[in-house]
Amino acid sequence: MQDGEGMDDEALVKLFESSELCQAEMHWQRSLVAQLAQNTGAPERSWLETLRQEAANDGVSGIGVSADAASGE
Repeated sequence: MQDGEGMDDEALVKLFESSELCQAEMHWQRSLVAQLAQNTGAPERSWLETLRQEAANDGVSGIGVSADAASGE
């Protein structure tokens, strides 16, 4: 975000939204919402495990999901 230093708010938002990491995060969130909308009731354990692995994203997550959550804590 140092690239945005001195930019006005609108330009800074455009810079942020064009970020590859931000775009990947938004894609992941939309995919998750679509999956949640398709399924009702209690989720299956296997789906939760897959979700935890995807959310960990090699330790980088924009929504606060901790890689430690995959260990069952």
